[in-house]
Amino acid sequence: MARRRVMVLSVFILSLALLAGCTGDQAVNSGSPGQAEELTFAVAKDINDMNPHLYAGSMPAQGMVYESLVENTKDGIKPLLAESWDISADGKVYTFHLRKNVTFHDGEPFNAEAVKKNIDAVQHNPNKHSWIKLSTKIVSVGVIDEYTVELVLSEPYYPALTELSMTRPYVFISPKNFINGETKDGVNGYNGTGPYKLIEHKTDQYAVFAANERYWGGAPKIKKITAKVLPAGKRRFWRCKKAK
Repeated sequence: MARRRVMVLSVFILSLALLAGCTGDQAVNSGSPGQAEELTFAVAKDINDMNPHLYAGSMPAQGMVYESLVENTKDGIKPLLAESWDISADGKVYTFHLRKNVTFHDGEPFNAEAVKKNIDAVQHNPNKHSWIKLSTKIVSVGVIDEYTVELVLSEPYYPALTELSMTRPYVFISPKNFINGETKDGVNGYNGTGPYKLIEHKTDQYAVFAANERYWGGAPKIKKITAKVLPAGKRRFWRCKKAK
């Protein structure tokens, strides 16, 4: 079953498609002959650097590519890459039980080792993330087994799960994209676990995202999304392409 995150993203994308003139049941019904499979829309700014452990990139774009352990919904904190978690009686130890059979866009497995490497990479850049209180309270990240990871805090911190759910920086990029074991000085690719992967980017011109057909929450209905940067003064547009 597709996760709520994918459903919300689909609603957003299909809303743009409706503005583009893809109206009626054909635009929204899975498998219908006129279902929109590609979407092109205009943006005012480039997506910039998509390193999820820094802050230069477009948050909506990063939200399509990368995911966090949990998500913050109107009904509270819900599972995402972590299926469940336990909190110690003293409130200082969070044990996350990870979703199995999840891979990064480059085929690397998402597991406890990947979680540790990513969180450690964020923690190794303390000046950049000091505005997030959680970053000042993480003492260690431990691998219990392949799909169990333990986060130890210096003291109880009630907003911990909320801060872990943010679009950045506590999201996950393939360890193969690290440079010298870190992300603070850049990365060599942008492979997350999210429903879309960045396949082409020309700075200040366009960015192309393709559906992650292996996405654990189900392959997205919209197969290709292109964000085009319009020059100042140009009118925005939306265009969709329907399946024949």
